[in-house]
Amino acid sequence: MKKQDFLAIPKNALKNETNAAKLTFLIVFGLCFVLTIIMAMITNGVTFSVKFFGTGRFSDTFMDFMNSIRDSSQVNMYRTRWTIYPPLAALFFRFIGGMMSQNSVHISFSGRKELLIDPIAMLIFMLFAILCVYLIFKMLDYRMQSEKKCLLAKLCAFCLAFSYPVVYCLERGNITIFCVITAMFFVFFRNSNNKFIRELALIALAISAGLKFYPAIFGLILLAEKKFFAAFRCIIYGLICFFGPIIIINAMDTAILSSPSSNNEYFENNATSISYMVSRLIKNLINTVKNKAAISNYSYVSIQQIFMLAPIKKLLQGYDIPKICSLAIIISEVIAGVGFFITKEEWKRVFLLIYIILNIPIASSVYALSFIIIPFAIYLYEKRSFKSADWFSLLLMSILTSFIPIFTTLDPKSIQLLPEVFGNTIDICPQKLIAAIVFQTLFFTVMISSISSLTEKIIEIRKQRKQRREV
Repeated sequence: MKKQDFLAIPKNALKNETNAAKLTFLIVFGLCFVLTIIMAMITNGVTFSVKFFGTGRFSDTFMDFMNSIRDSSQVNMYRTRWTIYPPLAALFFRFIGGMMSQNSVHISFSGRKELLIDPIAMLIFMLFAILCVYLIFKMLDYRMQSEKKCLLAKLCAFCLAFSYPVVYCLERGNITIFCVITAMFFVFFRNSNNKFIRELALIALAISAGLKFYPAIFGLILLAEKKFFAAFRCIIYGLICFFGPIIIINAMDTAILSSPSSNNEYFENNATSISYMVSRLIKNLINTVKNKAAISNYSYVSIQQIFMLAPIKKLLQGYDIPKICSLAIIISEVIAGVGFFITKEEWKRVFLLIYIILNIPIASSVYALSFIIIPFAIYLYEKRSFKSADWFSLLLMSILTSFIPIFTTLDPKSIQLLPEVFGNTIDICPQKLIAAIVFQTLFFTVMISSISSLTEKIIEIRKQRKQRREV
C-alpha cells in the first residue's frame, strides 16, 4: 500500500460527512485497540483474556463448535441431547463429525474438551474461521466502496471484520457467525442488477434462517419493499432448508438404528419419524425460551438486563421485576416493529430488525452483536446530511464494535466494587458490562431520530398542501 494513500486519508475525510464518519470510527477503533494491546502487555495478557474468558469461570473456548459436533452426531439428537439447533445446522455439524474420529465425536460429556486437541477438529475449525472472516471482509469492502475505490472503506471493512463481537463469536465457535454472513449477503445483494445474484440473496436468507431461526425476520424487508413474490420464493427456500436436512438426518438415524449392532434401548418406537423429530425440536425450543427468560447474565444485551442493574433493582424494590422485564420486552419489540415501517433509512431499518432479534433473551448474547456490523456498514456507506443523532449513533456503534480497554491491575478490591453497580457478576470485561446499556441507548436514539424525521416530513407535507391551496 502506497505512502500517499495513507497521507490522503485525512484529506479525503474532509470531502464529505460520510468519509468523516469512517475516519471517526477508525480513530475510535484504533485508539481502543492500541490501548487494549498496551494494557495486555502491562498485565501479561490478563486484561485481554478477560475480554473473552472472564475471571474465575470455566473457560470453554471454541466449545460451541465442538459441542455442536458432538451433539449433532448422536442418533436422535433432539431426544438424547435436547439440542435446539435447526436441522440445517445439525446436518452441517454432523457432516463435520463424519470427517473426524468417531471416538472423538462420541466422547463423554466430561471428556468433551479433548476435542480441542483433535487435530482434524481444530484444522476444520481454523479453516471455517478463516473463511468466515474473509467473506465478511469482502462483503463489507464491496458494500462500503463508492464509485471510486477508497482506502477509508477498506480500513473500515477490515476493522469491522475483526471487531470485538466477531472475534468473540469466533472464540465461542458459534454458528451465529455464518448466520451473519448469509444475512449480510441478503441485505447487501437483494437489489442486485444481476437476477442470479438476487435469487442467491433469497437463498442466503433461507440458509441463515435454517441455521438459526431468528434471521427469518429479515424477510420483513421484502414485505416492506412490496416484493411479495420474492418473499414467497424465500419462504419456499426456507421450507426446503428445514425439511430437506431433517429428512436426511432421519434417513441416517433410521439406517443406524436398523443395523443389528445398534442399541435401541434409549429410543421410543417412533424415535426416527420426522414428526417426532420436529415435535422434540419445538419442545426443546419452548423449554429453552422459558429457562432463558428467567435468567439474567452480564453477556446479554436485552432490555431485560437493564432491570438487572443494581441501581434499577434497588429503585424497583418491592415490585415484580420479572413481570416488568417481560412487559418491557414486549413493548420495546412492538415499538421496534413500528419503527421499522415508519423509518426510511436502510441502516435504521436493518438495525431495528436486529434489535427485535437481540432483545429476546434467548438470542441476546454479546457475540450475537456481530449482526450489528451489517447496519453499521450501511451507515458508513450512505451519503446523507448528518444530524447530531447520527453522530451519536456512530459513537455508540463504535463502542459496541471496538475492543474497549481495561484500565485496571485486576486488584481484588476493584473487582469487588462491580457488583454494587452491575449486580452479581465476576466478569470485568467492559464490553459485556456496558453492552446492554449502549445497545438499548442506540435503540432509543434510532427511534427518537426516526420519529423526529417523520414529524418533520409530515409538517413539510402540510406546508406544501397549504401553499397549494393558497395558490
